[in-house]
Formats: sequence, C-alpha cells, structure tokens
Amino acid sequence: LHSSDNVGGYYGVLEDHEGNLWTTNDNNEIVYYDRLQRKYYYKYIDESTVRFLDLPPHIFEDNSRRIWFCTNNGLITVNARQKNIMTCLHDEKNPKSISSNFIFGIQRLPHGGPLLVGANTIDVFDRKTNTFSQFPVTDSGRSIDTRGLWFVNEDRKKNIWLSGQFGLIYYEPATGKARLLKLHNERGPTKSREFLGVIEDNDGKIWSPNWGMGLCHIDPATGEVRALMEMEGLSTSHLGTIFQDSKGRVYTC
Repeated sequence: LHSSDNVGGYYGVLEDHEGNLWTTNDNNEIVYYDRLQRKYYYKYIDESTVRFLDLPPHIFEDNSRRIWFCTNNGLITVNARQKNIMTCLHDEKNPKSISSNFIFGIQRLPHGGPLLVGANTIDVFDRKTNTFSQFPVTDSGRSIDTRGLWFVNEDRKKNIWLSGQFGLIYYEPATGKARLLKLHNERGPTKSREFLGVIEDNDGKIWSPNWGMGLCHIDPATGEVRALMEMEGLSTSHLGTIFQDSKGRVYTC
C-alpha cells in the first residue's frame, strides 16, 4: 500500500462492518480508511487492464467481510481482514465462471439471499463453491435480456425489483414469475430503458428514476410504468438516484 498524490475525484464510499471506509478514485486506486488508526491506505490497480466504475452498486461487502469492486475487466475482491486481493474473470472454458468481465453492479437478494452480479447476464454467486450460475428470469416462458444489472430492491410484499440497463424487472420469488415492464408517457411506449433503483413510498406506490424519462410510477398489477418528465415539474428528465428519508419523503436527482 502506498500514498496517493494528485487525486482528482473519489467514487462511491462503503462503510464496512467495523466502521472502516472503502472507495476508489480517479488514480485507479482502492482506498481504505482505518478509523481506529485514522490512516488512509491506497492500492494502485494497473489502469491499462482495469478501470473502476462510479455508481453505488459497484462496491459491496459480503458476510465474510470480503469487499467487492466492479470494474470493466472483472470483479475484484479484497479480504477486509487480511487485505489480500483476488480477481474473478470470465473463462470461456468454464461454464461456472462469471458471464462477462464488464461488471455493472453487485447486490444481495434480501433476507440473506445470494449475491447477484450484473454481468452479461444476472449471475448468482455460490459462496461454498466460488462459482457463478445464471439467475433464472423469464417472462411468460421467454428469456429476458438481463445484461447490465445495477440495483436489487424489495417491496412490502417481498417481491423483487431488478433495475439496470435492461430496464425494470418485477420478480415474484414465491412463484418464480418475472415481468419486464414497459415504460410509457403521454405519447405511449418509449424506448428509454435505464432504470436506477426502486422506492416504495408510505402509500405503497412504487417509484423509479429513469435516465432520460424522469421519475416513473410503476403499477405492479398492470405492469404499466408512467413517466413524469420536465413538463410536469421536474428540473431534469435525467435522474440517476432515488432516496427515502425517515419521514417517508422521497428525493431524486
């Protein structure tokens, strides 16, 4: 580990189970802050082969205290106790390897479920065997293009919402059924697909930000997604995050 000079910007920050901080930066470094020692540590990753990505789901800590970083060339894991680094890469000869090397996001299914990795498909990581398999998502028997998973969210009914470059998928764990939802505005269906997370408000309404079409309201019963754009009061139609505070107010930007 070494000191970092002339850092331009830092990306998303993760606080691990011991209260220490992890992030990456424009110098292509993994950055670790030890709160007890009040000291920063930096590990440079060769940018000729790997670049870090800048979205909240691109850094994650699992129950084994491994820190996962998404990159454009594999999934980097750091053992938070021993600080050793490993990389998961796609292997065309191994069907149980990760489905591609460009990793969009990593999130855990709720209630202690498996890790879902957004690669060429949605991959499920098996911690016992250190292997990957495809998360089974079909809509009325038809396969769904799931390349580019960013966020995994759960509503009050324990149903799962998968959002990313592919759009928005509503998944019922109890039945195994899934539906790829289509976005509409006042002019009808649109081609905008990039959804970035889901929030259920205090009234039970489902909302998701869309990059290009603004804030979207989702009706799980009909599968309709209705976009609220700049003409309806939003300051921009390009939204990348959504948050709900302790009083139930929803923010997006």
